[in-house]
Amino acid sequence: MKHLCLTAFFIYHGLAFGQGGNPVGAFTPPPSGPTFLRDVFRNREVAEKPQGNVEGSIFLEDSWMYGRIKAAGRAQTYDSVKIKLNIKTGAVHFLNENNEDMTTTLNVEAVMIIDETSKYNNTIFLCNLNHIRGFYQILEDAGDLKLVKQLKIFEWYTQPVNAEKTNHIDIEGDPFLLYKDKLLSGTKKCEDLKEAFIDNQQLTQFIKTNNLKCNQQNDLWRIVRFQKNGNKE
Repeated sequence: MKHLCLTAFFIYHGLAFGQGGNPVGAFTPPPSGPTFLRDVFRNREVAEKPQGNVEGSIFLEDSWMYGRIKAAGRAQTYDSVKIKLNIKTGAVHFLNENNEDMTTTLNVEAVMIIDETSKYNNTIFLCNLNHIRGFYQILEDAGDLKLVKQLKIFEWYTQPVNAEKTNHIDIEGDPFLLYKDKLLSGTKKCEDLKEAFIDNQQLTQFIKTNNLKCNQQNDLWRIVRFQKNGNKE
């Protein structure tokens, strides 16, 4: 059944894309019949090959994963697409009906992994926040307030004596709070967060009482869960 989805990707309706605050919209039916991904994204071919000895990958996972794609400015969500996320360039790669590696040229708003073989199954990645190309993994969702991790590439190399250089690629991440689609600055004193929630005295008092810092992931997790639980820890 999954193989049929490589040829025609149907748009379903009535199923929520994500968790909590429904960050990326819902499925809507197509105007008539199936929609081909190539007709929507106006894709182009990709020819990207690593040079020399390389350990690691610029992709979230090297293997193709089934995913669900939401394009910015479009109501439809495209389901059961084989994808890879290029962390270095911020591009979404996918396989077309001829099993060719392609990349989207439109602005992708979010991607959800729906592949049980992937460790990221059911994970949502928001894209291009603050108009900056890249992927942000949702770690905790409290509706308007979310904890996200900005994924980035760290490259380094080793070269033993009389040996060829080896390039190493690691994927790392920085935690941020996202409030109503705006990234808040990760400062110790949480100035941006306190300003955004100036009317929520319980949350601001919770931050103050527990001496929480907005540049520490564990503290950010506590803040979002406090908000998610209705101002209760």
